[in-house]
Amino acid sequence: CIWLSLPEENAQILVQTALRHGLVLSHGNLFSVDESHGSFLRIPFVLDEEILERGIRILADAYEEFSRMGYCSQGPVAALT
Repeated sequence: CIWLSLPEENAQILVQTALRHGLVLSHGNLFSVDESHGSFLRIPFVLDEEILERGIRILADAYEEFSRMGYCSQGPVAALT
């Protein structure tokens, strides 16, 4: 999976925004015993390339909306795991 780190602790809001666009993702707090990963977004990449490309396009649209709503002042940083 890829862990996307957002500048602020609001990955859950981006997950909700992506869901409105039709993309289901998980925020980092779901994988943390103490909910200390609120700035992380987990992106699996085990599906067909075509589906992944579509998902990335949807995520980009959701991120644009997320940014317009004022939730992000900087761009995300990705880390492969």
